[in-house]
Amino acid sequence: MSQTAIIERAAGSMMKPIRVAVIGAGASGLVTAKYLRQAKQYFGILNIEVRIFEREDGVGGVYKYKVYEEAEMVSSKYLTAFSDFRVPKDLPDFLPVEDYVR
Repeated sequence: MSQTAIIERAAGSMMKPIRVAVIGAGASGLVTAKYLRQAKQYFGILNIEVRIFEREDGVGGVYKYKVYEEAEMVSSKYLTAFSDFRVPKDLPDFLPVEDYVR
């Protein structure tokens, strides 16, 4: 089924919700879930349920779990941020990974 067909099927209906699973609570998974939850605003979808599945005990993906043991962030908080969720101004420009994930 095409994306357009799914949107047309769901728009304005009172049918069962579209259920979506997002695998992983890293940066990409969190952004995906955010936009799926806002689908009504962008596509007119009224009934959508989003569930994130994460195998670890918290969010952050490779930032939190350090897939590469010595990995460090090398970009500033201005470049490594979401447009609608900025790092507070009172924090340093280059955050430790643990602070960025929080």
